[in-house]
Amino acid sequence: MGRLENSIAVITGASSGIGECVARSFAEEGATVILCARGIEKTRGVADSIIENGGKALAIACDVSSDQSVTSLKAQVSEMVGAPDIVVNNAGTYKISRFLDTSIDTYKAAIDTNYLGVVRMIKAFLPGMIDAGYGKIVNIASTAGKSGSMYQAHYNGSKHAVVGITRSLGIEHAKTGVCINAICPGFVETPMLDQGLEEFADVAGLPREDARETMLTRVPMGRFLEPDELNPLAIYLASKECMSMTGQSMTISGGMVVT
Repeated sequence: MGRLENSIAVITGASSGIGECVARSFAEEGATVILCARGIEKTRGVADSIIENGGKALAIACDVSSDQSVTSLKAQVSEMVGAPDIVVNNAGTYKISRFLDTSIDTYKAAIDTNYLGVVRMIKAFLPGMIDAGYGKIVNIASTAGKSGSMYQAHYNGSKHAVVGITRSLGIEHAKTGVCINAICPGFVETPMLDQGLEEFADVAGLPREDARETMLTRVPMGRFLEPDELNPLAIYLASKECMSMTGQSMTISGGMVVT
């Protein structure tokens, strides 16, 4: 029996990268996974692949920056599979730009997706978990939520907010049976990182490969993480094994030291 057998897990940003890897690992551990992302065709492709490999999966279009979209997601999940006992908040947006060149709209977009998207999802699904006396919420934050970084003040600010709400809600709901924690990855080999490297090269005036090497100098292990390296921690935080940990933000970074 898998460690997540009979669980129902809603995972945002599940069409690629970290979200896709987490969804596949949860399905392998026996969970029914609901994959959510704005691009429904790609998300369906991931869900179909999970099903072909013997897992249980559904794909639902959702934009976490939209109140209406998250409300619709909650209704569809309830109708299709019932109340989830696991929510993984992974959807996010990322952009590299100098502070004085970054528009207020870019700040709003980062907050609306990276932070308020987490707020919307928790507000949608936490009440059912409290009623059941059990639930796991795993927020995918970032080392950027624990430190400062060049050219991404808007992103770091939004991820600091995710770490903050994780700590606060973990305390507020500590006696409800719901554990609320965060994973703070460092640099992870995903399409989002590829985009970031291109933008960093442009902003810093570096060739693409030099930009990559510059980022790697921050990582003691000398390499970026693979998305599936987050799976073991995500599975633990989503499982019944994790009963005494809440409000924590755990770093996986290849040795980057953040506080």
